[in-house]
Amino acid sequence: MRKILIPLDNSKVSFASVEHVKELFNPEDVEITLFSIASLSNNKAKVVNHKFSVDGTILDFEEVLKKSTSELQKVCNKAKEELKDFKVNIEIVENLSSNFGKTILDYAKESSTNLIVMGSKGAGSLSHRLTIGSVALKVLHSANIPVLIVK
Repeated sequence: MRKILIPLDNSKVSFASVEHVKELFNPEDVEITLFSIASLSNNKAKVVNHKFSVDGTILDFEEVLKKSTSELQKVCNKAKEELKDFKVNIEIVENLSSNFGKTILDYAKESSTNLIVMGSKGAGSLSHRLTIGSVALKVLHSANIPVLIVK
C-alpha cells in the first residue's frame, strides 16, 4: 500500500491536493496522511509588547499555538470528509522554527511516505505572482521521494 502525505494549510491551493489524490488513486491502494504544521505564523498574530495580539485580543504563546492547531484541525477534518472512502490519518505538529519544508520532509522520512502531494503555494505566500512557494520549492528540491505539486 502506498503512503501519501498531503501537507495542508488554510489555502485553496493546498486543499486542491485532496481533489487530485481522489482523482488519481483508488481508495484501496493508498493510505493518506493529512499533515499540518501549527506555528505562530499560521495565525494573524502580531507581537505587541512581547505578547501576541490576534484580532485585538492579547494571547500568550501557548494560546496562539492552540488557536493555530484548532484552525488546522478544522481544515484537516474537512479534507478527511472529502476523502471518506480512503484510509486517512491526521497529523498536526507544532513548529516554532518556521522551517516548514524541513518539517514536512522529516515527517515524510519518519513515516516511510512514498509520495508527497502538495499545493504550489500555501497560505503564507508573499506574492500571487510567484509560480511556486518557498515551502513547495524546498520540498521539491530536497525530497528523496516523488513530489506532486498541485496548482
